[in-house]
Amino acid sequence: MLERFFKLREHNTTVGTEMMAGLLTFLTAVYILAVNPMILSNAGMPQDALFTATALAIIVGTLLMGLFANMPFILAPGMGINVFFAFSVVLGKGYSWQEGLTAILIAGILFVVSGALGLRRILLKGFPEPLKHAMTISLGLMIAHIGLTNAGVLRVDGGFIKLGDITSGPPLLALLGIVITGAFLALGVRTGILAGIIVTTILGVFMGVTDVSALTGGVVSMPPSIAPIAMAFSFDTARILTMDFFVVIFTLLVIDIFDSLGTFIGVFNHFSPQEKAKYEAGIPRALMCDAVATVAGACFGVSTVTTFVESSTGIQTGGRTGLTTVAIAILTALALFASPLFLMVPAAATAPALVMVGMFMMAMSRRLNWSDVSEGLPAVMMMLVTALTLSISDGLMFGWIGYMVFKLVMGK
Repeated sequence: MLERFFKLREHNTTVGTEMMAGLLTFLTAVYILAVNPMILSNAGMPQDALFTATALAIIVGTLLMGLFANMPFILAPGMGINVFFAFSVVLGKGYSWQEGLTAILIAGILFVVSGALGLRRILLKGFPEPLKHAMTISLGLMIAHIGLTNAGVLRVDGGFIKLGDITSGPPLLALLGIVITGAFLALGVRTGILAGIIVTTILGVFMGVTDVSALTGGVVSMPPSIAPIAMAFSFDTARILTMDFFVVIFTLLVIDIFDSLGTFIGVFNHFSPQEKAKYEAGIPRALMCDAVATVAGACFGVSTVTTFVESSTGIQTGGRTGLTTVAIAILTALALFASPLFLMVPAAATAPALVMVGMFMMAMSRRLNWSDVSEGLPAVMMMLVTALTLSISDGLMFGWIGYMVFKLVMGK
């Protein structure tokens, strides 16, 4: 039955290979169960409910991807978009997290509609290529900034960003964690980010940073309820029927589309030319899964769900069909019952993960044509404004305006 449904022979794979690929992908991406609740809790949302909502979003998204698109991709609340939600939309612009979830819901619905009407292609074609790359780099800088600030390595003093007390406590643990995680990755450990979080968390016990009281009732427990955040939308027309709120929705939509598409294109490079052509034909279905998962995630109470680049881990080890993602969904469902383990992870232990993810996203800088001032300068402005103000929408504004001004000056 599995052979027929997932077309394993046609994809030159086996049940064992798909299961192993699912396990490796899960181990590579499971850090999101600790990191996402930590980030979104900055918006005032309950961290325990966020853990369950994050897991449910992964389960629903990956099952959709596996059963509908038959592709080996994991879907989860996206890194970068969660930071934008918490620090730009809620803390920066002053919207409530309920209004933020409403923006995500609307963006997800527009994502679904844009795919059905073919509008996605128009948006993709109209968005300047340099700004796509600059947006990814900006998110990377923003994520790294947030990680270091949350751990106390950076602090704001007198309007300037300065070093915190890095000689002890959470800041010191975070720096040690960055060295540990970086060493794992440098040595080629595929689960380096997860391994870094685990080792740093354990080290934090001896440094008095990790609170182990959450484990007094044991490692296994029933999942926390999502009732405080599920379907918690706000439809106050005076707040959401504004141009500023439209910009938030548009930004969420654009980030989701390009994040997912960029992941697909990047991961497809692991395939042979014949496989690549076959999988690229399935992108519309995969993007539709991504869009529906975003709507479902908003209903659960989490930020935009998107396709994770960590999917490449399973693909590199032979994962080729949706059976890989079904395995990931099953493992995530089991992790639901280990919430005390994930919720005890301190911000200092997740900071290294944010810095590493930010580093990977900043690698996109090599695709920018820095010798062309009309492209390089708007990109730099977008990056600086985004990283320093923690506002993607403000960064996009500077990037767009700068790009248009310079192109007009050049007569283009």
